[in-house]
Amino acid sequence: MKTRDEVNKERRAAYAIDPESIKERNAAWYKKNSKKRILKAKEWSQANPSKRKEICLKWIRNNTEYVNRVHREWMKNHPEVRVRNEAARRTRKTQAGGTYTRTEWERLKRKYRGACLCCGKKKTLTPDHVIPVAKGGRSSIDNIQPLCLKCNQRKGIKTTDYR
Repeated sequence: MKTRDEVNKERRAAYAIDPESIKERNAAWYKKNSKKRILKAKEWSQANPSKRKEICLKWIRNNTEYVNRVHREWMKNHPEVRVRNEAARRTRKTQAGGTYTRTEWERLKRKYRGACLCCGKKKTLTPDHVIPVAKGGRSSIDNIQPLCLKCNQRKGIKTTDYR
């Protein structure tokens, strides 16, 4: 029986002679065994969580430009998440407390039929604090009202309840 080193040597030699056929064969095998590969990868990840985390962090460090570009693109396409994250950061900074989930925010928007409470238009809605965080308001769902960006910016730090 051949050792692993001998098998690897033979594979490298075969690849050096005809890399295209090896690539085609590998691609066909990957396509044929995709479910099997995914299952094995999941099993390995569950069995080696710290090693998986280490590998992921190393990949992120080596691909920071790509990761940042994808993150910026995602945040651009999800402005409500960006606004919520910024509000949560301000809340932590001022130690006002309170949080709300994305599900709660979606439920609140549905309650008002996806319309801005100030102007009544059906635009992209942003969470607005009835009592602003700057004036001691909490970032809990009972202090949030859905306003369009224009109305939210116009309101500023005034305490106005449109509900």
